[in-house]
Amino acid sequence: MEKEKPNFNAMINTLRIIHFAMVLVLILFAVVVMLLNFSPSEFIPENPIYQFIPAGFLLVAIPASSIVFKNQIKQSIEPEMSLENKLNAFQLAHLSRMAFFDVAGILAIVVCMLTGINYNLGIILIVVIMFVILNPTTSRLTADLGLSVQERTELEN
Repeated sequence: MEKEKPNFNAMINTLRIIHFAMVLVLILFAVVVMLLNFSPSEFIPENPIYQFIPAGFLLVAIPASSIVFKNQIKQSIEPEMSLENKLNAFQLAHLSRMAFFDVAGILAIVVCMLTGINYNLGIILIVVIMFVILNPTTSRLTADLGLSVQERTELEN
């Protein structure tokens, strides 16, 4: 029997759905925190350092996510691999990269919830912009994976 050809469009769409769900959960959590308008927690001392932790984490997350992504791509993808295996490796690397931004956003929301200061929710805007910029597209896949013309044609069909 002949092996069934993988559906690359379905694989890319699955990754896009997961990508969209990650950012949607973050936005919904931020909206809930803003609507409930939490007052500062009694357990958190009034120390301004807590207000800067999310911004600091985001500043570290931007280059760290890129480094982790590139290392995962470099270690797991070889030119002779099948396109399906390359896409699976890209999926893992992409989700690892986006997890850094998700954690930065969740941290910002939690700090807002604990301190009652909502200006850290601006970090959510930066995180959402990063999710939009890094949205997995065919052209991004081709560039990040260094796909050949034949593989790109196979991916687009």
